[in-house]
Amino acid sequence: TGDWTGALKHFERAVELNPELPSVHSLHGLALVQTGNPERAAAAFREELKRNPNDFDANINLGALLRQEASYEEALPHLRRALQLRPGSPAARYQIGALYVETDKPEEARQILEDLLKEAPSFVEAHVSLATAYYRLGRKAEGDREREIIRKIEADRQAKEPGARPSEEQEK
Repeated sequence: TGDWTGALKHFERAVELNPELPSVHSLHGLALVQTGNPERAAAAFREELKRNPNDFDANINLGALLRQEASYEEALPHLRRALQLRPGSPAARYQIGALYVETDKPEEARQILEDLLKEAPSFVEAHVSLATAYYRLGRKAEGDREREIIRKIEADRQAKEPGARPSEEQEK
């Protein structure tokens, strides 16, 4: 229900009662991420991976946290493992693409992100990363096109929010 603080208390209790419960550390880690404690979350994800190296949630979330900390070499194996566990995962594909943008591998990022956006055209963060990859590849027109797509997606989202007024463009 979105009550991550309440969930955190329950997951902490569950870990205390039975630390061997499948996925309990992953769920605990997720609640820690959502309540603003990435350091403890990373420890919880690592704990889950000790018990089950094939836990998708622990791999994707730990990989994402490590990517955000710029621990790219440590992040990539977790992200690849997540993608191996769920081959079509948009989240895993995005995280790997974003990591490639951040590690100055724009061509690898471009390939992944273009494929992802064919399947998930409204994935804003992927458009942002793809625009960055295009700019780094010297493909300004394509980067500008991605920025325009982002602007349109954001405008559509804002227009759909309750109480939103139509923009001048939408009124025409």
